[in-house]
Amino acid sequence: MTTSHAITTSEASFEVQLPMTARSVPLARNALEEAMGGWDLDSDTREDVLLVVGELSANAVTHARKFPGRQWRLAVVPKPEVIRVEVSDADADRRPELSPPSDGEQGDAERGRGLELVDTLTGGAWGVAERVVGKTVWAQIKRPAPLGAP
Repeated sequence: MTTSHAITTSEASFEVQLPMTARSVPLARNALEEAMGGWDLDSDTREDVLLVVGELSANAVTHARKFPGRQWRLAVVPKPEVIRVEVSDADADRRPELSPPSDGEQGDAERGRGLELVDTLTGGAWGVAERVVGKTVWAQIKRPAPLGAP
C-alpha cells in the first residue's frame, strides 16, 4: 500500500498532510522533531510541542475517521514568544472539549485526558477554528524568556 504525504519545512514553519490513519501520527511527530532541530528551542519546549502535537494529531485521526479518503494537516509555526500548533481535519461536527473532573476510578481512565494535558502545557491557550471543510484545533506553547531577559 502506498502512502502519499507532503512535508514542507523551513526555518519559519513546518507543515505536513497525511492520510487519516493512526500510523501517520508518529510519522508527523518524527518529521517535526527533525525540523525543530533548527529552531533554537530548549529540550523542554521541544518535548512540550511534541506532546501537544501527539495529542491533537491522535484526536484528529481517531475522531475524524468517518471521512474516508480525507487527509489531516499539521502545521507548526515558531513565533518569537510561542510555538503555534494547528491540526486540521474534515470533521466540523465534533469539537474537542475538556472532560469535567471526575471522582474515583474514572479519574484514572487511560483515554480522554489528552486535552487536559494540552490545556496544562499551553496554559489554556488552545481552541478551535472553523474551516470551509472541517475544523482546526490550535494550541500555543509559550517559549521561555531568553536568559538575562527582564
